[in-house]
Amino acid sequence: MTKTTKPPVRPPNGLIAWQMTLGYINAHHSPDARLKLEAYPLKDHIAWAGAVSWGQVGESVRDLPSLPDVLRGLWSEVSRYHRIFDKEAAAVRRPAGYSDTEWLDIPTQDALHRLLWMTLTAFAWADWRLVIVYQPAQTPAQRVQTRLILPSDKRARVGGRGANVVGALRDCFGNAIPIFSEHVGDFSTEEE
Repeated sequence: MTKTTKPPVRPPNGLIAWQMTLGYINAHHSPDARLKLEAYPLKDHIAWAGAVSWGQVGESVRDLPSLPDVLRGLWSEVSRYHRIFDKEAAAVRRPAGYSDTEWLDIPTQDALHRLLWMTLTAFAWADWRLVIVYQPAQTPAQRVQTRLILPSDKRARVGGRGANVVGALRDCFGNAIPIFSEHVGDFSTEEE
């Protein structure tokens, strides 16, 4: 009897594809694989930057208009200069071929938009930064870290952690509520 193996399934969104790609890099190339995403005000809009690194390798993009543009642009840089996947079957997991609406799931997109909206409400176009770092750590709760660096004091940071991006964003939002309340006043954080 011949054992058949299922072909790898394409990840449901581009961010998960990036996480799976970093897991592959971590297992096959270097154990320090890391993805860093950053949102910041640039004139009158939110700009995005991203960097991926492992070992002595590092690729980055910056000043792009959206998170999908950053994730797509980073993969373009990585795939241009580096061979990541040793087998074509594993390459189905690469973060490529996703439309603009397929890079994040709805809960992650919602958590990100809430945090960015409250940051803009509290600090407008001041020099704040939202940083999201993903590392394929063995301990799930330490895989994603977020930092909101505030304009009033470059050393002032509010952070969050989680097993996934949505969890880390929600944790960061919860930790930032006292600061948002200081700048905006009382607001409700109840989920509808």
